[in-house]
Amino acid sequence: MNPNQSILHGTDYYPEQWLEHPEILKQDIELMKSCGIHTVTLGVFAWSMLEPTEGTYSLDWLDTCITNLKEQGINTILATPSAARPAWMAHAYPQVLRTLQDGRAALYGGRHNHCPTSKVYAEKTIAINEELAKRFADREEILYWHVSNELQGACYCESCKQAFRTWLKKQYDNDLDLLNNRWYSRFWSHVYTDWDEIDPPMSHGEKNLHSLIIEHKRFVSDLTAQWVEQEIQAIRKYDKHTPTTINLMGLHDSVDYNRLVKTVDVVAADIYSTWGLSAGNNDGMLHTIPKSGNLYRNYRFQLAYYRGLSKGNHWLLMESSPSGTNWHPVTMQKRPGVHVVSSLAAIAGGANSVQYFQWRQGRGGWEQFHGSVIDHEGNQGRAFRDVQSLSKALAVLGDLSSYHTATDAALLLDTDSRWMVEQASGPRNDGQRQHIETAMRHFEALQERSISVDVVSRDADFSRYSLVVLPMAVHLDQDCVDRLKTFVKQGGSLVVT
Repeated sequence: MNPNQSILHGTDYYPEQWLEHPEILKQDIELMKSCGIHTVTLGVFAWSMLEPTEGTYSLDWLDTCITNLKEQGINTILATPSAARPAWMAHAYPQVLRTLQDGRAALYGGRHNHCPTSKVYAEKTIAINEELAKRFADREEILYWHVSNELQGACYCESCKQAFRTWLKKQYDNDLDLLNNRWYSRFWSHVYTDWDEIDPPMSHGEKNLHSLIIEHKRFVSDLTAQWVEQEIQAIRKYDKHTPTTINLMGLHDSVDYNRLVKTVDVVAADIYSTWGLSAGNNDGMLHTIPKSGNLYRNYRFQLAYYRGLSKGNHWLLMESSPSGTNWHPVTMQKRPGVHVVSSLAAIAGGANSVQYFQWRQGRGGWEQFHGSVIDHEGNQGRAFRDVQSLSKALAVLGDLSSYHTATDAALLLDTDSRWMVEQASGPRNDGQRQHIETAMRHFEALQERSISVDVVSRDADFSRYSLVVLPMAVHLDQDCVDRLKTFVKQGGSLVVT
């Protein structure tokens, strides 16, 4: 890495797919250097290779890879592997797998389907994290610990149900009458008389009590944050200094990201925009990009969102695609010049890195045809040349570590309000409640008037701004209300819609 360049330019890398082909691993490093890649993320889904059988660890291949990269001036972001467990674990300990919302126990497969209250899964995760930290603690070539991957979702097993009840007792001071009153549970005769009567929202059970739904989302957010803290604690047993990060997914809302970012040192984002598609073709991707409006506006909104999550500090663009994806409605190559422009926009938006999924297209699996810097055979096509062009632009920018994005206004994107609007029955039930879309239209109106905007949470420092906008903020806690009143009394402008 150029010592005068502070911006990381990197990629996810899966050398475990090619261990039998050392000539390919050698070629990978040579091509990384030639296109200006100086940071790689390793180990994200490597558990079955790191612990091929229970209690037997195989870290030499990873150590060799990190060393070979270092010798060529390439640093590493090292991931913990908890996002996908080995088959042997699911077979020996089926309790590590989630129970689905319809009550069925999940079978082995996919990823992100572990039970967050499983003691076995916690023990196995702590053990592998400690082994990794013991081996790689405080190495100068390891820039960050990347904790798990794109944490999301919930489990509905009996253990998680009981954990939810325990969480509710704490939230309501063990007062069931207080819960019933606040949930307005007399409607439809939904009054609870015992804590054990409360189940999480299930597809074949209670799914119409909105307070239950919102509280369960808050519980899942707390549980997920506790999981991250547990993983970091295992790392810190041996590595006290290397900063930690987690990669969050666009505007995904199954977990409150404002809660998660408090667990790590640096915020990281995975942002995949449908460059080249009309937004109307964006079926199934509402959590990332709405179905109408300008796609570049949507991209800028996400940059402002992660700037807000990081409280104005630099954040990492941990994943993006240098070309297309394999899960958008249509896989399309970026048009010439789009990659450099969009990547520089991320830097202008506060990102301190541009990183990709993935370096080389995989040998198999669901993301075999996802976009990459080079293809399966190592061909250096347009994506490779675009990455080279960006490397040259980043080198010209030099060290930006002391620079920050200046903003005049804040737009409050409140997670609780978003959940409440999206979960409500009425005033319209056609899938067009448009909480995010409404926020983006306010954002766009400000941008068109050359007003720079941070997208912030309710705990933001409003005194940093001259204007605060609250679109569809249907729920605010008293602390936020009091701070907004102070903001106005001190001369700030507040717009509430």
